[in-house]
Parts: sequence; C-alpha cells; structure tokens
Amino acid sequence: MAYCCASGYNLWTSGYTLPGMSEACYRTFNDSTPTTIAPTAANFTTSGDLPLFTSGIIAHQPYTITWDISDTHTMTPSLPLLTHSMLVPTWKPGEKVPAGKYDRYGSDSIDAPDGVNLLPLFHFLVIGLPLIGVALLSCCIWCGFRARDKTWKKRMKQQEIELTAKFANAKPKEQETTQVAENGSQPGI
Repeated sequence: MAYCCASGYNLWTSGYTLPGMSEACYRTFNDSTPTTIAPTAANFTTSGDLPLFTSGIIAHQPYTITWDISDTHTMTPSLPLLTHSMLVPTWKPGEKVPAGKYDRYGSDSIDAPDGVNLLPLFHFLVIGLPLIGVALLSCCIWCGFRARDKTWKKRMKQQEIELTAKFANAKPKEQETTQVAENGSQPGI
C-alpha cells in the first residue's frame, strides 16, 4: 500500500491522527500579509479590519494505492522495491530508490534505531500492569471478605454454644421452689 500526497504536501506520520483521517497529507502556511475583512453590523460588533488566519496547517486525505504482491511484476510503470517501513518523499516512474535510503529505521524492520522495540514494553506498562493491579486488588478484597465471613460465622457458632450451655446449666426459679417443697427443707438453711 502506498500513500501519495499532492505536490507541496507531506505525509503526516505522527501517532496523532487528525479527526476523520487516519493518515493525512499536510502543509503549513505562514502568510506574512494577512487577509483582512471589514466587519459589518450583520456579522461583528467590533470596528476596524480583522485578520483571518495568518498561519496554520492545510490537510487532505492521501491518495491510497494498494496492490497485490503478485501484481508488482505486471504493473506499469514498474514500482521500485519498497519495504513496509519506507517513507519515500517523491518518486518518478523509472527512478530507482537506493536501498536503505528511505528506511525509517535504517533497515527493513520496525525496530527502533538501537535495535530495541519498546512498544511491547509500553503496552505492558500501560495495559498489563493496571490489569494485574486490578486483579490483585480484587483477589485481596475477596479474600478479606471470605476471612471476615469465616470469622463471623465462627464467632456466631461460639456464642451459640455458650448461650446453649448457659441456658442448659441455669435452672428456672420454678424448678428451685418445687425441689424445696419435695425435700421439705429450704435451700441455704
């Protein structure tokens, strides 16, 4: 696939994309003599001339050309040998592209100039670590609730046993008076 820009435009290759364009051709302008408009009562409440844009960026969608690898030998004009990481600023049919001249990183790879591709590390730091952190935090919270629940159940069971034993050993006052009447003596005399 090739992206082609109009004359005077450059391919936008940064990570930031312009709204509505995944790839963009752009050129900057800086007009030393700004265009002015005279305000009227219908469109402005100020007086005097107002400058329009004096500098900025003009962008257009690049022309996208795609082809199958099997088509390259039958295409006219024949294409130069391009790699997936080449950015060729201009090319005229029949012109040879010097090997390695326009490679982004000096070779046919997407690795950084020092040979280390830091993109996977970046993805791990930005996506992987937060996911691992959320998973660990969730596990800790779950284990805490489970432990608290088990402790609470154990405490309730112990209270139930204590209350059952307390009520089993305690005799109601009615039982004490009936025993006195049956024995004929009063307790404690």
